[in-house]
Amino acid sequence: MMSLIPITDALKALTDTTRLRMMRLLVMRGVEIGVGEFVDSLQSLPYNVSKQLKILEQAGLVRSRKEGRKVYYRLGSDDAGLADRLLTLIASLPDTGGDFAADLERYARQPGSGVEERVKRGEVTLDRGREWEPPHGEEAEALPSHLL
Repeated sequence: MMSLIPITDALKALTDTTRLRMMRLLVMRGVEIGVGEFVDSLQSLPYNVSKQLKILEQAGLVRSRKEGRKVYYRLGSDDAGLADRLLTLIASLPDTGGDFAADLERYARQPGSGVEERVKRGEVTLDRGREWEPPHGEEAEALPSHLL
């Protein structure tokens, strides 16, 4: 029988708005994100961002990588099935307040994010208050477990 501890730890980690916004940004971008990029995208203090990322890492939802003095975070879990279900849930959350779209919009403005080019090609929409939609007639891709 599978232990419920990893599931409850993951769910507890997602009860904070800032951590949920961080996870949503990681899910929607599908790339690793540096602490500084989180600070700018979430308009939060570096200390708070680092603290919240550490909680997500301890819950097994993200993994970190150091490069010199910088730390980058990506999606990660030892239980791919649990992670796939949680990430699908996070991606499908409504953006009623527009916070998720605003985070993604601020992330896109950062140099090197690559989002601006995807917007120009019509691959993503960054309208505040709207969910991300795939371009004309395409279906949204399922989150692949190899991203974890």
